[in-house]
Amino acid sequence: MDERPVTLDDEGQEMLWRFFFRYSGVTKLLFKKHIGHRFELKYFDANEQLDPENFFYIVLDGSVKLDVEMNGHNNPSIMTSGDAGAVKHLHSVLTRPMLPLEGQK
Repeated sequence: MDERPVTLDDEGQEMLWRFFFRYSGVTKLLFKKHIGHRFELKYFDANEQLDPENFFYIVLDGSVKLDVEMNGHNNPSIMTSGDAGAVKHLHSVLTRPMLPLEGQK
């Protein structure tokens, strides 16, 4: 594996890599080649509605107040930096082939 320093595109990618590194130990080179481009960094305004049914969210900076309804009961909670939600969507993002099929052996 190449041991030269790896530079990511911007601070958002650095924040996302640090999240993945803390939870999985993925190297910066592997993150840059296979993971980072699969995510879009977005900033939201206060009180902006999120779409947890169709998107996977990782909170990298700040916090998100949630009103989650389960079994007919409202369960408010707060996600802070380092938390992730709607994990059901992460599996489909990360299980797509990481390399073109002709590059896999």
